[in-house]
Amino acid sequence: MVTIPSGSKKATVTGVPLTPSSLILALMQNVAGPVMVKAAVPDLGARQFTIFLNRAPTSPATATVAWFVVN
Repeated sequence: MVTIPSGSKKATVTGVPLTPSSLILALMQNVAGPVMVKAAVPDLGARQFTIFLNRAPTSPATATVAWFVVN
């Protein structure tokens, strides 16, 4: 799980073994206003991926996103 603070639209998760066939599933775990997961973009060489939101949570809210990698 990763928490994205208010005012931010993305978070990077590091140290994840990824392959070209990896699928990243990312889902909101709380209600932070009209905030949704927009994308989860892998960076295979750096062993990381970035979760992007459609908008930043408004203070004091944060966005909690659960993620899972298949393959």
